[in-house]
Amino acid sequence: MKHTFTALFLLLLAAPAALAQSVGVGTNTPDPSAALDVKSSSQGLLTPRLTAAQRGAISNPAKGLLVYQTDGTPGYYYFSGSNWVNLTTNAAPDAAGNLPLPLTYATSTTLAGSSQGFVDGPVATAKFDNPTGITVDARGVVYVSDTDNHAIRLISPAGIVSTLAGNGSAGNVDATGAAARFSSPVGIAVDAQGTVYVADQNNHKIRMITPGGVVSTLAGTGTAGAADGPAASAQFSSPSGVAVAPDGTVYVADKGNHKIRQIRNGQVTTLAGTGTAGRVDGAPGTAQFNQPTGIALDGGGTLYIADQGSFTVRILRGGQVATLAGSGLNGDLDGPAGSARFRSPTGVAVDARGNVYVADMLNQKIRLISPDGQVSTFAGSGGAGATNGTGPQITFYLPFSVAVDARGTVYVAEDGTFILRRIGGPYYELPTASSVPTLSVSGQTLSLSGSNSVTLPAGADNLGNHTATTTVRLNNNWLSNDGGNEGVRIANNGNVGIGTATPLRKLDVNGTVRQSVFSNPLTLNAGVNGHFTWFHNMGYKPTLMISVDQSGGGGGEFISVSYDNIDNNSTDIWVRNAQGSGQATFTLRWIVVD
Repeated sequence: MKHTFTALFLLLLAAPAALAQSVGVGTNTPDPSAALDVKSSSQGLLTPRLTAAQRGAISNPAKGLLVYQTDGTPGYYYFSGSNWVNLTTNAAPDAAGNLPLPLTYATSTTLAGSSQGFVDGPVATAKFDNPTGITVDARGVVYVSDTDNHAIRLISPAGIVSTLAGNGSAGNVDATGAAARFSSPVGIAVDAQGTVYVADQNNHKIRMITPGGVVSTLAGTGTAGAADGPAASAQFSSPSGVAVAPDGTVYVADKGNHKIRQIRNGQVTTLAGTGTAGRVDGAPGTAQFNQPTGIALDGGGTLYIADQGSFTVRILRGGQVATLAGSGLNGDLDGPAGSARFRSPTGVAVDARGNVYVADMLNQKIRLISPDGQVSTFAGSGGAGATNGTGPQITFYLPFSVAVDARGTVYVAEDGTFILRRIGGPYYELPTASSVPTLSVSGQTLSLSGSNSVTLPAGADNLGNHTATTTVRLNNNWLSNDGGNEGVRIANNGNVGIGTATPLRKLDVNGTVRQSVFSNPLTLNAGVNGHFTWFHNMGYKPTLMISVDQSGGGGGEFISVSYDNIDNNSTDIWVRNAQGSGQATFTLRWIVVD
């Protein structure tokens, strides 16, 4: 017993000296730079093994604390000082310890641009100067705010760059094409009719461009301010983002005023924001933003806002402002939306599946917020550059805005380069020549490569005359409802009949015709005339067939309609509220019949 006590006493005396030196396990010469040096050719180092719940229950974890998580998404996790983060992916787990599912990354390409300049033509030789705004329409035409060229450019699906309006010189002029002037245009949006809306930042205006290139001021005086009211007297302060709804309502990220504004029926109103910079969710009248820069609208009417100064992505839905993603802390962290971090979110877009894409400018990345509330890096390594590749191989230089088309293809405009990028979507890769199906006919058999075939009945002249015994569709459009009733008939002379077997005109309809596209609504007081101006740019004065829908104040007897062809490119369509009292709201449909 005496010897045992002596040995323990000596060990305790030696402990302070050992603590001051490197400790070696399996070696007599531990590396002096290491507090603990473990060497083995047959064994490993076993760290504490905890469940996600046990890991989360650690009180006041030290920065750098390392554990191995055994459930959820197993692996090594360390405490970053504010969050537990996976050692391999640098993503934060959810409450159950699960990491976000990995994306199927697509490959980026240069959509257009070669170097700094102002040159139209093929995409490979065209030139831009810090393009910062981008959007795409249903036809695949890409619209670009070419900021330092003070111009709006187009990229056709055929790969040709052209200038819709502006000529490279800054100014504030409403005119057509090259005669118009902008001053650092940024945000851009396009509606279903091809009308383009531009946040003309340094002119403190929202501009509108017809498909023919006619530029006008939709709202704003040209002087910075925050006044609501009629569009001509309303004011903005460095508007940076713009979105347009199907009914023609225009939404503006009014960056300098820290507000979200709305332009509707010629009136500008504040939709949300107090005008004081902050990050407050809740009712629109008390909510606060901090430099809202990008804005997007989904099919359900939800607005998505890239709130640059608060390092978050916000939403405006059902009359309430909420934070969709971002803790409010500056950083670069994937994971659950509430703890994720952004460094400078400036652009936002949303696809048909509810995926939200964010241009995280100072992180040099495009981030993705999934519908289940997980933030991940869609593209970008975090380093500055202009390298194409796949997912994290891609480098950007100040990606400022982002757009997404119906197929999930993502488009990126960068403030620090002179090129535009295109990235195939995470759920829809761009088709290759080998993946495009081919249609072939052999005798009576019609075949689609990689799919099914159909054999026509005997005696039918291939795709000619045979009786349909079931519904017939072409590109999902019905041609006939059954085998006996007349659907659509195309005669040998080219006449088309709907509901008739003997069309006598190029289009012969046996029934009623309804034009489903409305004008914006127009509300008139009793006894007041009003008009809709249609800029059709046809080059002649068309004859119109007009129908009117009216609500408020009673029935259709309060409507009278006429129209005047002002010139070869515009028509005024007049209505009158002929009732004795009360307002009536009108919307129009019209068809060119000449």
